[in-house]
Amino acid sequence: MYACQDAIDELKAFPMDTIRFNWCLEIAARAHYEKANYPEACRVFKQFIKGEPYTLRSMDCYSTLLWHLGEAPALSHLAQRLIAIDRESTQAWIAAGNVFSWQKNHEEAMRCFRRATQVDPACAYAWTLCGYEAIEMEEYDRAMAFYRSAIRADARHHNAWYGMGLVYSKTGKPKHAEHHYRRAAEINPTSPVLLMCIGSVGRFSLQSSTSC
Repeated sequence: MYACQDAIDELKAFPMDTIRFNWCLEIAARAHYEKANYPEACRVFKQFIKGEPYTLRSMDCYSTLLWHLGEAPALSHLAQRLIAIDRESTQAWIAAGNVFSWQKNHEEAMRCFRRATQVDPACAYAWTLCGYEAIEMEEYDRAMAFYRSAIRADARHHNAWYGMGLVYSKTGKPKHAEHHYRRAAEINPTSPVLLMCIGSVGRFSLQSSTSC
């Protein structure tokens, strides 16, 4: 339900010994990540990994978090570790793709993300990351196809709805962009990024109508 702050508050109400359980740390890390509280999410993820050094769970999310924070060495180390654990996991290929994406090697990043979709065609996040790389290469029709694949895999994958809004925004269709940003925000209403996008395209639409 993306009630991230509610999840964090519920965890805080648990006994201190329970909060240290790895499943609690994983939930807290993901909740902070969805709220775009990246420094705190990173801190909790490190605690989670310390307790489960060979886990693959949520490592796709963690690799993207490191991408956002610009922690290239940590991201590269994570990708190598995940490949050593299971080179045929979606998490390993997504982490590797994020490494290449950070290096702005978008074609190689795309190959990694596509490999993740081959490993698990139902992995909506991998399809979405393909879409982001397609945007970087200004292949907007291709990006939309990837986002539609993501939504077919998971209709509540708000990142894909956001990606479609981003394509419309970049191609000069602010009303279409706002519709898709709002659809993403209906799924994840706590995301400050989505709210900023809605405000941005809404202001652009208002300015355009006023100038006309």
